[in-house]
Amino acid sequence: MQHSLSSQIGLLLRFAQAAVWGDLLDTFKPFGFRPQHYAALKIVDSKPGCKQQDLGGALGISRSNLVMLIDELVEQKLIERRQNLEDRRSNALHLSARGRALLPELDRGQQAHEGRLASLLEEGEQEILVALLRKLGKLRKLDVT
Repeated sequence: MQHSLSSQIGLLLRFAQAAVWGDLLDTFKPFGFRPQHYAALKIVDSKPGCKQQDLGGALGISRSNLVMLIDELVEQKLIERRQNLEDRRSNALHLSARGRALLPELDRGQQAHEGRLASLLEEGEQEILVALLRKLGKLRKLDVT
């Protein structure tokens, strides 16, 4: 039995992801940011002193991509690498004063993006969508809570 493209879950998710991702890219473009920059700042803000590898695990990116991302944020003076006092072989990541000052503005952009998404959904659909997306994330053992 053949299914039309308009009913294939994987393709529909990919098309929806492209639309949502495009809007998110547009949201952070004025800051010279990509969504990964924002996510990294939010994680470091919520877990001051986290190790680089913990950040990479939370973001689900490779070590080489993680190093490039952190280097970009350090170069922009948004995060700082400090020696980890518990394990001197690793770095602890902290938001800089500049990163802390910029985060509320980035949060407002993210909230506007979320508002645009929510405006497309009827009452109750957002909670259902989030629950379904979390279920589908289990296919690759992703736990985004």
